[in-house]
Amino acid sequence: EMANAISSINEMSQSISAATEEQSSNAKQTSKAIESVNEITQQAASAAEEMASSTEELSGMAQQLQSLVGQFKIDEADIEKGETKALPGQRIKDKARVKATEIKLKENAA
Repeated sequence: EMANAISSINEMSQSISAATEEQSSNAKQTSKAIESVNEITQQAASAAEEMASSTEELSGMAQQLQSLVGQFKIDEADIEKGETKALPGQRIKDKARVKATEIKLKENAA
């Protein structure tokens, strides 16, 4: 009986040792995965900061462009012909007309 008990204890020890090694390996893999997630999170945060800065810069540029474009009056007949004659200092008061002009200009640019 003593030999059986010792054999059983050895088997349990080996089983515990194997389980401990597996847990250690899994813990290392989990740690590496967490490091990867942290790195990706930092990269995403950096990209978001850059995007916010670019958005702010583009917004300012769009406002400047809108202000500059607002200084010109464009005759829709000339746009349809593909000829644009801008007269500085005159503003289009009808916002719907401004929008239509912007759309037509975009189409001509494409």
